[in-house]
Amino acid sequence: MSAAVSAAASAAIERLLVLAHQGNEFSTMTTEHHATATGGTLETLIVVVGWLIVATVVAFALRYAIKPGEAGSAHIKRRVLVDDQEAAS
Repeated sequence: MSAAVSAAASAAIERLLVLAHQGNEFSTMTTEHHATATGGTLETLIVVVGWLIVATVVAFALRYAIKPGEAGSAHIKRRVLVDDQEAAS
């Protein structure tokens, strides 16, 4: 029984070593990897345009979140704030 257990353990260790080696090869290979260089100018152009759109949207979102610029006395928020203040009184 001990010889069978020893053989099974040895086979399991050998299999784990093979799997570890395969995992190392998989993690270091660059063929068909999602982070490899782009294939052409069209792909690069699509990525650049996407980044420009994202940067523009983030810039406008931050600008209007920090300083909305709603200073007019006829703006809807003035009526809402006045109604809320009257309701609280």
